[in-house]
Amino acid sequence: MVRTLFHRLFSRPSTLILIAISLMSYPANAVHWSVEGPGETSLIVKGNKVFFTYNLDVRNNYGVFEWDLIGHDFAAGNHMFDWDYNGSHDRQQAASILRAEDQQLLDARSGRDGFLYEGRGLTLKNKRPTDFHFRMFATNDDTNTHLTGTLELQMAAVPVPPVFLPFLVMLGLTGFHVTRRRLLLRDNAQG
Repeated sequence: MVRTLFHRLFSRPSTLILIAISLMSYPANAVHWSVEGPGETSLIVKGNKVFFTYNLDVRNNYGVFEWDLIGHDFAAGNHMFDWDYNGSHDRQQAASILRAEDQQLLDARSGRDGFLYEGRGLTLKNKRPTDFHFRMFATNDDTNTHLTGTLELQMAAVPVPPVFLPFLVMLGLTGFHVTRRRLLLRDNAQG
């Protein structure tokens, strides 16, 4: 009975393709996300997108403030992100810094009231399950007493971890062999 069920499931190429696709990627919500930092924060995960916002009243409290968006337990492999970072820090000598792990993505100091930056194709690599940190730094040096910001991450599909590649090759070859054998048996029965 188990052999018949196995044969029915894995002798169809469409089933093999669906299994391979399901193993090839996972959405952002498969990773647990958390936030550390001052003020009011919000974290929303929808599919492969992560939205983080902060709002901090820094009245009479000048200096550098830091937020850390953490994705926990990323599987081994290459992980690709697109990002958008916008907000308002101060009106003069605004500082907006964004880092992902050891990569400096943004170090902007300008006299603008607000900012909007984006990046495409950021790749973070890891050889074993690990946490990834996206750190934002902000300063306030004038009478604007609020720091606000939004970081939006969009994760691309994660490639198949190398551990699963031999399994997928074996699964594909098994499906091919079973289908070919079935066709030969049918042709022999007819002729």
